[in-house]
Amino acid sequence: MKRKPVDPDSDSLDIASLRAALMGEKIPNGKHPGPAGPVVPPPSAEDVLRSSPNLIRLCESYDQNRSRTRQRGRTQLVGLGAMVCAILVVMAILFRQGRVGSGLVYQIATAAGGASICAVLMLLILRHRDQRHLRDLQGDRLIRAVRLRCSLPTETVEAFVGQGQPTQRFFECYALWRAMSHAKSSSKTTAAADTAGH
Repeated sequence: MKRKPVDPDSDSLDIASLRAALMGEKIPNGKHPGPAGPVVPPPSAEDVLRSSPNLIRLCESYDQNRSRTRQRGRTQLVGLGAMVCAILVVMAILFRQGRVGSGLVYQIATAAGGASICAVLMLLILRHRDQRHLRDLQGDRLIRAVRLRCSLPTETVEAFVGQGQPTQRFFECYALWRAMSHAKSSSKTTAAADTAGH
């Protein structure tokens, strides 16, 4: 018994086409399923930054935390250096007074130097870890910030969030925010200088 040839317009072909469209496969005749809807172009970082007060506050918060982390690291390094210098000064005074020998001074100086190097390395590692942890948090915070409060349409916000890595998107906005903040500060300084000059 001969098999009946498949009709190209039959229901089975329509089902296969529908399956291919749902699975993202190539459908018969070399055609591909068209987009489900209009593609929304992602907005620029400047558009999102100007439209989201939460994102501006997030940039401000990150900048403050970043500055505090750097300041804490500098303070720790300065304190460590001061401690080592104090030990060396005390040992030098005791050596000049004849209370300790040169061998003991050398041993203490070597031990203090080695300990300070280890402490500096540890501080640098901890600082890098804290900065990295702080950076990694910004991606999720960016998503929450723009989704909670942004004057752009929801589809536009989602297009922005879905383009690239959220952390990378945040730092694009942060770099722009810093540039805008510095420009604003410069303009205020210039205006104040002009007012004082008159």
